[in-house]
Amino acid sequence: MELAPVRREVFDRSNDKAIAPACVLFFSDANEASTDSNMIEHIALKPSRFFSLFKIFALNRTDFKEVRQSRLKEFDWLWKVLVYGSYLDFNFIKRLKSDYSTLKEAIKVRDLITGQGVIIAGGGDKNNASDLVGKPFIDTRLDIKPYWVNPNNKKKWELDAVHRVRNQELYKAPVLLITEGVSHDLKSVSAICYRDSVYKSSLTGIKGTNQSALKALREISALLNSSFFSYFNLMTFSSSGIEREQSHDEEKLSIPFAVSEDIHSLFEAMENLTSSYYGHKNILKETNIENQISNKQAEIDKAVHNAFSLTKEELDLLDYANRVVIPAIMRHRNHEKLFSPIKEGGQELANYARLFIRRFQSRLSRKDGKFTVEIWHANQIVGMFFKVVPAKEHRGDIVWVNKRDGEREILSFLAKMGAEKITDKLFVQKDIRGFEKDYFYIFKPNERRLWHQAIGYADVNEFVDAILKAGKKGK
Repeated sequence: MELAPVRREVFDRSNDKAIAPACVLFFSDANEASTDSNMIEHIALKPSRFFSLFKIFALNRTDFKEVRQSRLKEFDWLWKVLVYGSYLDFNFIKRLKSDYSTLKEAIKVRDLITGQGVIIAGGGDKNNASDLVGKPFIDTRLDIKPYWVNPNNKKKWELDAVHRVRNQELYKAPVLLITEGVSHDLKSVSAICYRDSVYKSSLTGIKGTNQSALKALREISALLNSSFFSYFNLMTFSSSGIEREQSHDEEKLSIPFAVSEDIHSLFEAMENLTSSYYGHKNILKETNIENQISNKQAEIDKAVHNAFSLTKEELDLLDYANRVVIPAIMRHRNHEKLFSPIKEGGQELANYARLFIRRFQSRLSRKDGKFTVEIWHANQIVGMFFKVVPAKEHRGDIVWVNKRDGEREILSFLAKMGAEKITDKLFVQKDIRGFEKDYFYIFKPNERRLWHQAIGYADVNEFVDAILKAGKKGK
C-alpha cells in the first residue's frame, strides 16, 4: 500500500521540501520457492476531494492493481507506473524504450561529452582550479531558467583550489546546462550557455566537440523542457512524486530520444522570447510575452510528440499525466477543480462517450438499430448506458438525460455505489458497471478527473474483455 502520493497530506507538519515516502508491506515467506508467478496486489492512495473537505482518504477503482512479480524483476520502472499510471502507460513506455535509442546513446553517437560542474569540498583533497578564476560563475538558483542563461551575469569564480575541477571543456561555450531539480510541473530545466562560464555540480553540462553540436544541444534541450519529459519523469524516475522533485543524471539520460526538424526554429524563437521576458529589470512581467512563451512551448511539445509518432491514445495518456496527475500531486493553483463536477453537456463526458461509440458502433449498429450512449447527469454522479435503439427512435449518438432532481432510478445506483468504510480515515469510493439483457452501463462519481479519456480507454477495454469472455462461455 503506497502512501507516497499523499505524503504531504499525511506528514503535513514537515517543513522539509523532501518528505520521506512511506508504504505498508504485506508479505509472507516463500520457503525458497520461486516467486515469479506470485501476483502482487498494489494499492496507491491518491489525493482526493474528501481529504480537503473531511480529512479522510478515499481509494478509487484505478488505485487498485495486480501485477505478476516477474514483471517487476524484468521492468524495474514498473514500480513507478503502478503508483501513477496504468497498464496502458506500461505498454506505451515499453514501446518507446523498444523503438527509440536513449538520450545517453544519442549523446555517444554525436560525440558529445557530459558531466557535472565543480565540486568545491569533499574527500579532503584539493585540486588546482586557478584556470577558472575570473570566469563568469553561474548560480543555479538565479541564473538559469528554461531556454535562458543570464547573459548579464557579473559574478566571477574566485576559488583557485577545489575538490573536483571536472573536465574543463564543459566550461566552454556553447554548452547545454541542466539542473538537478525539476520545475513545478516536473519538466527539466535546461538552457544553452553561449559564453564560457563556471558552474557547480548542481548543474550538468553537455558539450559538443564540433560546430554542428549546437543543433544536437537544441534537440536535447527541447526534449528535456517538454511535457514528454514530465510524463517520463512521473512514470519512471525514482524521486519525483515519491520524495522530492528532482531527476538524477542516469534517469535523464535514460529517456527515449527522437529528432524533429521543426525543433530548431522553434527553439530559437523560444530563446528570443525568454531573453525578452527575463531581460526586464522591473518585477512586473508582460502578460503578452508570458502567453507567447506558453504558446511556443505548446508548439515545441507538439514537435516532440510528432517525433515519437504518438497515437491519439498515447497523447491522451500524456495529457492525463500533465493536466490531471501532476497538478493534483504538486498542488498546482486551482488543482481542486480536478475534483469538481462536470456540467451537463460537458465536453469531457462527450469525449469519454465517443470512445465507446468508436469501439462499438460499427459492431453493434445495424439497419434497424443504432448504437447510442445515454448519459444520466446529476451533480454528484454520472451514469452512461450503452445500447442499441430502434433506428426510428434514434435521436443521436449521445443523448443527455438530466437527473439532478433525484429520480428513483438514479437513487438505486447511488445506493449501490456508496463508499466502503475501511477505517475512520479510509474509504473505498466505488463505481459500478455491468450488463443487462439489452444494454451495459457504467456509473461513477461526477469528478472531472474520473472521466478523462485516458481512463476511458481502460474502461472500454474492460467491457470488451468482459464481452469476449461471455462469448467464449456462450452467454
